[in-house]
Amino acid sequence: MAQAVNYNERSELRILNNRIRRNRELRRHIFVLFIMLVLMITMSLLFFSLKANASGESEKVYKYYLTVEIKAGDTITSLSEEYGKEGYSLKDFTKEVKYINNLDDDETLKAGSYIVVPCFLKTASED
Repeated sequence: MAQAVNYNERSELRILNNRIRRNRELRRHIFVLFIMLVLMITMSLLFFSLKANASGESEKVYKYYLTVEIKAGDTITSLSEEYGKEGYSLKDFTKEVKYINNLDDDETLKAGSYIVVPCFLKTASED
């Protein structure tokens, strides 16, 4: 009977040691995954911030105003397609052209008249 008790104690001890070992391995795997996740997030933030800085330094955009002669059939929308390609949505371009030229919402453009439109020019940075 003493041998059976000893066998049961060794068996329970082995089971307990295996459970402790599995818990250690699980904690180690979770720790490694956490470190990998932190490294991946850090590297991606670093990569995208460097990419944003690099693209921001390569060119500058300047806003100019041009005086344009209105031709027959011209609309603010057609002027937007020609001059408002950079930096503006159609709505913003239309709003600014109307504000600069004191135009009402329903006012039409007359052929032969002149209108001021914003446009953008990209230049290489001197840095």
